[in-house]
Amino acid sequence: MTAVKGVVGAAVRPRTVGSARRRDGKHQLSSIEQDEERGRALKTKLPLSLSLKQAWSTTSQDVSPTVDQTFDEFQKIEDCIHRHNLEKIHRRFEEGNGHALDLEEFTTAFEELLGVKGRREQVKAFFEKIDYNSKGFIDWNGFCSHIYLELHEQDDAKVRSKEVKFITPANQLSGPHKDSLCRISHMSDGSLASCSQDGVVCFWSQDFRPRRKRLAEIGQLGKPKWVTDMALCINQSKLMLTTGDCEIQFYEMANFEPYCQLRKLESIPLRACFWSNPASHHQECIIFIGDKQGCVTVIITPNIYEAFKYWKLGSKAEGVPTYQIERLLDDNDAGCKIYRWSLHSEMVCEIHYFTELNSFASCSSDSQASLVLASPSGSTPPDLLVTTSYGGGARLRATIPTKSRISDDHKVFKVSKGVSTVDFCPSSTLMVTGSVDELIRIWNPFLTSKPVATLAGHGSPLFSVIVDSGNNRLFSISSNNTIKVWDLVDYNCLCTLLPTSHKCTGIVEATHHNPVSRVLALGGDQLAILRLQEPPGISNSAIQSHKGGLVGVQYTPYFKYIVTACDKAVIKVWDIMTGTCLFEFSADFKRGGGITAIDIDESGRRLVGGGEMGEIKLWNFNNGQCIQVLDKGNNAEVTDIKFVTVNKNRYIVAVGWDKRVNLFADTGESLTQVQRPIEAWISATEHRHKEDILCVAFGSQFMATSSYDGEIIVWSMVSGRPISKLNVPECKARSSGHFFAHDGLADASVHKVLFLQTRMKSDEAASLVATSLQGCVYFWNHRTSMLMGCFSAFTNTISTMALDGSDSILIVGGIEGTLIVWAIKDYCTCKESTNSPQKLAQWKAHSKDITSIKFIDNWNIVVTASSDGSVKLWLLNGTLIGTLGQTARWSLTTHTSYQPSLPHTLLIDQGLSEVKTSPPSVALHPSSSTSPKAGQQHHGAAPDVPVIDDLEDNELADLSDMAIPKTNDITRTSSVGKRLRHLRSAAANVSSGRHGVYSLLPCQPLQDTTSRAS
Repeated sequence: MTAVKGVVGAAVRPRTVGSARRRDGKHQLSSIEQDEERGRALKTKLPLSLSLKQAWSTTSQDVSPTVDQTFDEFQKIEDCIHRHNLEKIHRRFEEGNGHALDLEEFTTAFEELLGVKGRREQVKAFFEKIDYNSKGFIDWNGFCSHIYLELHEQDDAKVRSKEVKFITPANQLSGPHKDSLCRISHMSDGSLASCSQDGVVCFWSQDFRPRRKRLAEIGQLGKPKWVTDMALCINQSKLMLTTGDCEIQFYEMANFEPYCQLRKLESIPLRACFWSNPASHHQECIIFIGDKQGCVTVIITPNIYEAFKYWKLGSKAEGVPTYQIERLLDDNDAGCKIYRWSLHSEMVCEIHYFTELNSFASCSSDSQASLVLASPSGSTPPDLLVTTSYGGGARLRATIPTKSRISDDHKVFKVSKGVSTVDFCPSSTLMVTGSVDELIRIWNPFLTSKPVATLAGHGSPLFSVIVDSGNNRLFSISSNNTIKVWDLVDYNCLCTLLPTSHKCTGIVEATHHNPVSRVLALGGDQLAILRLQEPPGISNSAIQSHKGGLVGVQYTPYFKYIVTACDKAVIKVWDIMTGTCLFEFSADFKRGGGITAIDIDESGRRLVGGGEMGEIKLWNFNNGQCIQVLDKGNNAEVTDIKFVTVNKNRYIVAVGWDKRVNLFADTGESLTQVQRPIEAWISATEHRHKEDILCVAFGSQFMATSSYDGEIIVWSMVSGRPISKLNVPECKARSSGHFFAHDGLADASVHKVLFLQTRMKSDEAASLVATSLQGCVYFWNHRTSMLMGCFSAFTNTISTMALDGSDSILIVGGIEGTLIVWAIKDYCTCKESTNSPQKLAQWKAHSKDITSIKFIDNWNIVVTASSDGSVKLWLLNGTLIGTLGQTARWSLTTHTSYQPSLPHTLLIDQGLSEVKTSPPSVALHPSSSTSPKAGQQHHGAAPDVPVIDDLEDNELADLSDMAIPKTNDITRTSSVGKRLRHLRSAAANVSSGRHGVYSLLPCQPLQDTTSRAS
């Protein structure tokens, strides 16, 4: 389809540079402003001259929908736009006031031009995605920029999803080989077998240790055999070697004893291939031999076991039963057929048999017959079987007649400098070749005229190409030991590994990819192993929302989207109604590092995120566009970030390791210059906290910040001055029996504080909630600095918590992945409380610590994010709705679409509404800065034991057999920054080693009482 005329030269400017014309159409850009905009556009990687055909070529369809066409219920409005109607849309923008459209005009235009009547709400949401700054109108440049950025980020997301990494450097194995390796293969159990040219064959264990080795038989001159290739006959328990003495040797794989050998091949065999037919129980076999003269010898046997017996009856030579290969032409007892095809004028580089094509492939440096694809037996008439000559010299005598195939009997692929390596992808039915000209060519095996695609990137001749059909990947190795991994769907380079990274010494002469153990083996003088890095996060059997640990989850009620971020600097947008991923993009921090905190503004259209290296960015999360960059002047990690509105003034507040509050003005405009924080707030808050700030919360005109040393400061957002300081008292839980310590001191880190918004004006009720490392929850009145309540929510560390909109439910998450729901509507409302609030529910939500919780009031849904890489949706009773990223879609209005109520990682405690726990013995005092008396004994609540009396016998049996993840390992290997450093030093309960319902019971170590008894 041709490009739309009249709009090819339309500028697709990023929204970061602003509109070139106001809605009234009067403002024009000067030449200087135009030059500045061009420079800014280059910074955002958006070409000004990008045509609509280029912007839409990646996703447009040739078949265009009609106006009356109905669209899928889950289809996005963007997917309904095609190249044929872009001209009409552009004309509507030109006709609009100031070349822009407001919401009503935009909705009407789309309903008429795209035929999406009845989807007015979706069109409105599409408009709001583009109008992220709430101006009320959008222009043509903004529309095109949104489309381009969304398509660009979708391409980047595809690349990230297929990312491949190796564990470097390569593991250099010390083995028995003293010469270059000629072949590496793997057994059915994933273990490797290697063969070197000096005749040494070594079998390796699965942990890559030499298990067995054997030297090939001594030749006639008393020297070791020169082995050219090796092939494993796994189903026949045999090992096949080809030697420089024109022999094919077979060995017993169990003891490596010589079994038999075929002698007097016409030329030196260079490459060998063995294939057995599984349909005949591996009795029908074919042996392929490619030799120095460019011929391929094919031995076909209907029963390899009978052939082995017949060959073993031959006369012994050097103690090995020997059978002359020329006898296969006359003897019918073996039941074999032998062919010798003349295919190339140069020696054979590689030979393979492709079962899916029922053909073998032979490649050579011959430019006229670079790659030949043919059937083993062929259909050449007997009268065309001739004996040919090679290299200009006639052969005196041919024991096996060489046959030339007719043109229709095989396919010949021509490459100017020949083909040095070949492989086949059965999933896509494509052949891949590598050549001396440094190019990789993708071929349709039925089309020899030209390749489907050509991949360039290597700087030296290709030595080997290996197809990983299961993952649609291609490994290519060049003669300078550079390794590249390609995607066979999009033909993108996924990974490049230089010799300086894998550190493989010597010239690589043999390669092999083992899909069982996920390793790439390189053979030079010794064997080197490159292991593919496993995807981070949870196991492959579990559903994964992100490849990294989650650091934040937010919800926008306007679009009904869930936005999540992980420590790999990837942000994803999900549809809460179905659980599908709508969009994802990378934070792309210049200084590197992952995301540590995110927040969404009140309009639900913009996302702000802070990084591990102190960077802060503002995005339109619907297309991944970076709206603004905030610079706080240092590289200290951002631990928390929030949007806040004070007296109609909007701000962005970021806290972190710099121990100060960074306040940025939120103008809502797209500013190209980097914005600095307000200096007055820096000077007012500097040196207020003595340790790293871990969290920030807002309520009315107040702000609360908590630090690593347990100090909480309540600020006035009007004056910028602190109004009170609160200190978390020590709390020793009775059930845990120990303090959590760091550097020898009791760790009182407060990494989460929340304001109870409905109690902000009360002078008597608790209005501030905080958590401590000891598993306690504290309730303060921020006006009077009075500690009004404290209870032990966990016997271990609390990682995060959240409130509902009415402040009646408190949801607490722990580092063991457990979630507890508390009823706090009447807790500490008018006086101090010495009891714990009512526990509504408790269940095991994740296998690792919960990093973020979001309560969605409209649906009464709890969203939890964990460092195990999953984001899950729950009802308040512990019913699992689903996991973001799962294959099956759900519907929030249909309970039958939810996940099973008791998955293998979930354990709901029954009867928890009746369970009452006593609070820890922390003295409630008017000023929380008052320290407990020296020597005062503190006690905590008794451990919460699941009530299982109400369960049926069969339910109890199911629970007892359930595999509950271990809860004693609380170390976060992927923790980001010092915000969670206490998790690495916190003491853990000793696991009882059991599984099932009793695995949640704490088990304490036994004390040695021998010395006391004595």
